[in-house]
Order: sequence, then C-alpha cells, then structure tokens
Amino acid sequence: MTEKAIRKNQLAKPFSYYKWHIDDMFQCITIFCRKSDNAIHTATNLTHRLANMFPNSCVFRNEYQIILVLNLTLENMATDRFFAYIGEFLRLGNLKAGVSMQGHDFMNFRYYYRQTQIAHEVGLSEDLQEPIYYFEKYAFHYFFRQASPGAVAGDAVCTAAVETY
Repeated sequence: MTEKAIRKNQLAKPFSYYKWHIDDMFQCITIFCRKSDNAIHTATNLTHRLANMFPNSCVFRNEYQIILVLNLTLENMATDRFFAYIGEFLRLGNLKAGVSMQGHDFMNFRYYYRQTQIAHEVGLSEDLQEPIYYFEKYAFHYFFRQASPGAVAGDAVCTAAVETY
C-alpha cells in the first residue's frame, strides 16, 4: 500500500462518522468577518445558522473567518441556488466570501482553502462591491500578480490580439 492510500484510509473513518465519503465532491467557502463581529459573538451566531441551514456540510470558525465545506454530494441543492441564497446571506450581514473550485480529494483540502483566500484577496481589489469572490474568476489575475515583471514574456502566454489590447 502506498503512503497516500494509507493516509486516505486514515481519513475515511472520521468521514464515515459524519456520513461523508472520502471521495464526495466538495467546495470550500470562507466567509471573512470583522473583528467587531467576533467581539459581539455575531460570527458564532452566523456559524450556527449556517450549520443549521446546511446540515450535510461542515461549518467551523477560524479566528476571523467562518469556513463552510459544502458537501456537494450530500446537499440537495443546486449550486446556483445555493450561491444565490448565500449571496443574500452575505449582503444582509455586510460580509464577503471567497469560494474555491470544486474538488473531491480531501487530501488536498489546504489548496482549496488557499483558493478561497486568493479569491478574496484579488476579488477585493478588482470588484469591491461583490459579496462573493470565485477563485475560478480571479485565478488568472492572481497568476499575473505573482509573476515578477519581465519574468515571462507577454507573447509566451498571450496571443497577439490580447497583447495589443
């Protein structure tokens, strides 16, 4: 057995306790709270509300963040309906969220969580008024922000039509 298979088997037991399967499709959503939300326990209340609204998913707090691991396999809601609902939830609370791409490999969860951070960071600078920032929308922007000036020639990654734009 490979080391990856052993680690996957170790993760499978806790997942089965929550009726999740290690290969379930999921999406990570991080809701960013203000310090004042923590001081008056608003973030804790929001965490409990989200846990009640999405009982087949996992919701927990991480300092100034609420992390929702949406189990797409078990939740009986279309993703567009979910995000319309969550968007309204965020607008009412004047909150912002970063959303990862969909995945099914919990062994790489840290990368999906990082995607929410990147989406939020880049999204705030690009579209301040939006409540939800999707990693898929901002991945390209992030890639170019990380590249040092002159490290990659423009014609190496862009067509001539894009370069002249």
